[in-house]
Order: sequence, then C-alpha cells, then structure tokens
Amino acid sequence: MKEQVRRIRRSPASALVIVATFGLGIGGATLGFALAKAVWLHPLPYRAASRLENVWTVDRRYPRLFFGPGKEVERLLAAAPSLSGEARYAVGSAVWRLGRQRIQAGTALVGQGFFPLLGAHAAVGRLPGSTTPEALISPGLAALMGGDRRALGRTIVSGGRAYTIVGVGQATLRFPDFLLPGRPAATEVWLPRRSADPAMLANALGMRGILVRRRPGTGMAELDRELATLTIRLRAEHRLDATSRLAAASLMQEEVGSARTPALVIFLASLFVLGIAVTNVTLLLLERAWRRRAEIGVRLAIGGGAGAILLGEVAESLLLALGGSAVGLGLAYAAVPAVRASLPAAWLHGMATARADLALVGFAAALAASIALATGALVARRTLASDPLALLRRSSDAPHSGARRAIPERRAMLAAEIALSVVLAAGSIALVQSFAAVVGIRTGMRTRRVIAVWTFLPVQGDTALHDALAERIRRRLSRLAGVRAAADSAVPVLEGETFIEPPARTAVATLAFQHRAVSRGYFRVLGIPLLQGRDFDAGDGPGATPVAIVNRAFALAGWKGASPIGRRIRFATQGNHLEFLVVGVVGDARDNVLRTPPRPELYTAIGQSPALPSVAFFLRTIGDPMADWPAWRASISSQIWAVTGDTPVSAIEPLHVVVAKGQTGPRFRAALLACFAAFGVLLAALGVYAVFANEVAQAERGIAVRLALGASRRRVLGGVLGAVARVSAVGIGAGGLAGFLALRAMRSLLFGFSAGSLAPLLEAALVLGLTALAACGLATRRVFRIDVAQSLRGD
Repeated sequence: MKEQVRRIRRSPASALVIVATFGLGIGGATLGFALAKAVWLHPLPYRAASRLENVWTVDRRYPRLFFGPGKEVERLLAAAPSLSGEARYAVGSAVWRLGRQRIQAGTALVGQGFFPLLGAHAAVGRLPGSTTPEALISPGLAALMGGDRRALGRTIVSGGRAYTIVGVGQATLRFPDFLLPGRPAATEVWLPRRSADPAMLANALGMRGILVRRRPGTGMAELDRELATLTIRLRAEHRLDATSRLAAASLMQEEVGSARTPALVIFLASLFVLGIAVTNVTLLLLERAWRRRAEIGVRLAIGGGAGAILLGEVAESLLLALGGSAVGLGLAYAAVPAVRASLPAAWLHGMATARADLALVGFAAALAASIALATGALVARRTLASDPLALLRRSSDAPHSGARRAIPERRAMLAAEIALSVVLAAGSIALVQSFAAVVGIRTGMRTRRVIAVWTFLPVQGDTALHDALAERIRRRLSRLAGVRAAADSAVPVLEGETFIEPPARTAVATLAFQHRAVSRGYFRVLGIPLLQGRDFDAGDGPGATPVAIVNRAFALAGWKGASPIGRRIRFATQGNHLEFLVVGVVGDARDNVLRTPPRPELYTAIGQSPALPSVAFFLRTIGDPMADWPAWRASISSQIWAVTGDTPVSAIEPLHVVVAKGQTGPRFRAALLACFAAFGVLLAALGVYAVFANEVAQAERGIAVRLALGASRRRVLGGVLGAVARVSAVGIGAGGLAGFLALRAMRSLLFGFSAGSLAPLLEAALVLGLTALAACGLATRRVFRIDVAQSLRGD
C-alpha cells in the first residue's frame, strides 16, 4: 500500500483528476439515488401506504369535491367488504392564541381511527383522545413554544374553545395537507372531530374527505365496484344528485404522483453521469499505467510476479476510488439538502424525505469498490499482456505492442462516453428551452407591485352579509399606507383548481368557460386591459340588470369575432339559472396553468353573483412591497382580523411570486438536469483529452519520423484531429439516436416542443463536437514542441 501511495504522490495532478472524476460520478449517482429512493421506494411514511385511498364525490363540473354527507358515507364504507378501516377528516387553517401570541396554522379535525389508519404515533407525549378537547401539534409549532417538552400541557385557543396540547407528532406526519393557493402547507394541529368547535368545521375547515384502507389482496377494481353500488344507494336516498358519484383515488398517487417522472429522469441522468465518470476513470487509469510502462517492464523483466503487479494496480485503483467516494459523498451530503430545499411544492411529499443516509453511503462504497476492482483489473490485464521489451522502449510504435492494441478499445469507450454525453446534453437543452418557453408566456396581467391575499369569510348562504364584509375589508385595505387601489374576487385567480361550469348557451355557440365574480376596479388593479365596452360600476348592484364582462378568448369562441356587447348569456351555477348582459370585453389573463392556451372566462359583479366563502383581495401598491414585506403581512392580517375576528388568512404573497411558483417545476427540472449535463460534458472533455494526449505521447516517435521526412506539423496535427472527428462522429451518431428516443419519452415534461424536433440534438452534437476538438487541441499542443532529434535517438 505504501508503494501505491508513493505512486500517487509522484503524479498528483493525474490522481486529483481521477479523484474528482470519481467524486462527480459518485456524488451524482448518490443524489439521483436519494431522490429516486424517496419517491419510488419510501414515498410516504405511513403504514401500508400503497393501500390507502381517498374517497371523493365527483360530478360533471368538478373533478373532485370533499364530502358534504360524510357521516352517512362513512357508515356505508365501514360495511364495505374490501375495506379494513376508514376515518373522516376536515382540513384548513385556523387562528390560534397562545397566551398573548396569535398565530395561524394548518389545522385538521380527524375522526376516530385516523391515527391508527396511518400508523402514526406521537414522538413526544401521546395522541389526543376521541372526545376530549386535546391537540397534537407538529414539531415546528412546538419549536415556537420553546421545544417539545415545554409545549406539552400548554393551552391553545381558537374560536373561544381551549385545547390542551398532549403530544407532539412525528416530523414525517404531514397528512392531510392544508391546500394554500398554488402550494400545499403541512398541517400543524390535529384535533379530534368530536371535541372540535362546530363553527370551525362548518366555516374555516370546509375541505373534507374520507381516508380508507383496502384489505390485503383487494384491488382497486373491487373497490370501484363497491363505490358504484354505494353511489346508487345514496342517489336513491337523495344524498347525491344524478350527476354525482363516489370515486377513490390512491393516496400514493395523489401525494407523490407528480414527482415520480421527474425523479426518474433525474435518476437516469445521474446514471448517465456515473457511466461517463466510470469510462473516464478507466481511460485515465490506462493512461497512468502507460506512463509507468518502463517501470512495469523492468519488474516483469527481472521476474516480478504478475499477481503482485495485478494486486498493486487494483490497490491503487481502490485508493483513488476511496478518495473519489469521499469527495462524492461530501458533494451528495451538500447537494441533497440544497435540492430538497428548492423542490417545487407539488413534489414535497415525494422528495421531502430524501437524504444521504447510511444506505446511500453503503451504495456509494459498494459502487466505488466495484468500479475500482473492475478498472484496476482491466488496466493490469492490458499492461501484463504487453511484451516486457516493448514496455522498456520509449516508443509504443512496435507493431505487437499490447498498449497499441488497447487504442481501439479506448476509442470505443470514448465514443460511448460522447454518446452518453449527447443524450444528457440534449435532454438538458430541451428542458432549458421548455422552461424558457414557459417563462416567456405573458400572463396578460401586470403582476409587479400587486399583493394577493386569500382569506375565508365566515358567512354561508347570506350573500348580503358576505358582500358587506368583503366591502369593509376592501375599504380598510385600500386605506393602508402605500396602497394605490384594492379589489377582490369571490373565486380566487391564480388558484390551482379550475372550476368549469356547465355549458353556456349563447346566441351562436355552446361552450365551457370559467366564471369569476369580481369587484369594481378588479381589472384596473391587476392591469387587465379593457378592450371593448365598459367596466363594472357602482350601479351594478343586487337590484340592477345582471351584467357580465367576457375575455377575448370567450368572445372569439362564442361569437367568432363579432362584438359581444349587448348579447345575453344564460348559464347555471350552484343550482341557480342566471342570465347576464355582456357589457365589456377584457384581455386574456392566464392563471398559474401557463402551458395551456387562454380559456374563455366570464366575469360578473360580486353583488350580482352567489356568495362563495373563499375570497381573494388584490392590492396595487405605490412602491415595491418586498422592501418591507414583514410589515405588509402584519398590516394586512390585522386589517382583516379587525373585521372578521379570528378568521384565518390563507396566504399573503406578491402576485409575481405566485406566478413564478407556477414555473417552479420546469425551472427545477431544467436547472438540475443542466447541472448533470454540464458535469457530463466536462467529464467527456476530460476523456477526450486523456485518450488523445496519451495517443500523442505513444505515437511521439512515429510523429517525429514523419516530421523528419518533411511532413508539416500542421498536417500531423490535422491527422490527429481527424481521428478525433471520426471517434466523435461515431459517438454523436449513436448518442443522437438514443437522444431522439429519450426526448420522445420526455414529451410530458416539455412545453413548446415538437416530438420530431431535432434542434436539441443538433445543439448537443455541436457542443460535444466542439468540446472534443478543443480538448484534443490542448492535448496535441506538444506536437509543435517535439524535438525530432531527441525523439529519434535510440534507447
């Protein structure tokens, strides 16, 4: 081992390159494996998570609704043969008082059997009872109270009812999430349903569901048949209308489904980087062995054992691999938390548990040892197959040199390395271009200096009271220092869910559209241009003629370019049949689903529309609100609570940040894959340099002979570069074919990309071709520095 350490110290630059290459490969593979393991192997920290299902009601208008008649449905599900457990839950946000402190936290009301169904337990303390006013809180909320132990026994109050904290939940307990506009937030308080304030359930926690577990051996088909039977029974009892039905959705798919394809792409990219790194390490070790050819030749000539030489080569490879593994694990330990912190909200459940744990350390160590043993054995076999006398010569031009016979094999490995790099670079370029296309989409709004506020008004069914509360909040917010204007919308813009109404009957066509009830000044605050007609005014109240404004997409789809002003629209919403007179046309405003074309939208005045509990307020500010964001949040919350008491404020965010979050997924995929591609291109450049620098060194005597016979140095250099071009062409051709298939498989991740587009492949080929030529150009500089007389002098 001391001899191997001395060898490494004699050529530290080469050893550092090998260690760095090993480190990039091991680090990339460990990162990809950590993400894939979190999403595919251990995505949810719940007992038998693959058999957990959410049961919903669905109808023509809404793809998924939380239950209204949950108690009756729960009773029927309890008797279903395919199920072994069920529990109701409601989730939302609530304002809690901890002494004089007031905080807002995601809150869930859970039925009896909820925690056993998940297999969850308290990390500190115990679970709350089924009827007593007790609470389980998250570790994050406990930290705000001074720690887990100090939180136990304290009282928190919401809606005038006090709850005693009896336990702190596991850090992995997130279900059910409280869905904020555009992103999920982890629940921080769990309460027994039977002990909760009924007003909290009816108002603030209006999203409900039923969690069930299938029995072992029971498939989804059997559960679907039972739900169809229950649907018929509920319709007969008038608990479901004719358009609604019961449906089940896998909790696994809902929580981690959107993260699985990106995780697979990242994992494959990491394997590509690993493959490139392994090829590079092999080429670099072969190059190191060639430099020691005279030393090995002397040892063989004086009777040195082949086994000792083999053992030495393998030991040196293992030492370099251990150093590379240490570098790779260091990179992984730094990269995994950074990647996890930048995850899109939709992938949080799937990848939030990703970490570089002991399993990954073992994976990296086994991987490094396997690579080291294989490459060390290959290098030793190639070296021992050489003629000792040939090894003792300074030139390798002897026709039977084993090292020369290794050159075609090295070129084949280099071609494979370039092919892998082309695939990786093409995928990265396609994702970057896709992200640029998404970023380039215009939202149709002026989102800068606009604050979006989502809240919940504790009024149901009383439209007049609802509108009065919204008006009071809007006036208070508009009087805040720094606010230019304020408006609100009963159906929040930029929210993830899309509410499609039944077909609207216009004078020309029937079409599906999205409906928003908005206040006066809404279009001015959001910067949506008025194209025709007029805006809503003070006369558009409850007793006036119902009026509507449509967007350009609605006008084009409904009236084929004719003016819609003065036309009437009839449609049904929430059981009411309504008719509106079109008085204006505005520009198209996209929500955070930026990849789809603008949808037909119908805007009505809030005073002439049915009341909805969820309200969004929009404030256009004079300056940049981000300059003093904590003060803005505190001021807005206090103004809303002054009107509604402890009604929770779901979210307060700058509107441009909300829009940017809709681009988080494409940005994350493009950035991470671009990093892998950059590593791949860098490693490919190192491989090209190593192979052709070694070939120039081996062919130095032959080059010197050609120069002595009158060949120009430029012509000699052209021959070497021609060899590079041939190898690169083979690698680029193979990589182009594989990259074309890879891009077709990635269609669902790309926006604005045609399945037959060759642009990313051509760009990747150009990048790799230029990289190969540049690397070889650096390697062949020594052609111009060859001393012909010295090279031709015999040994």
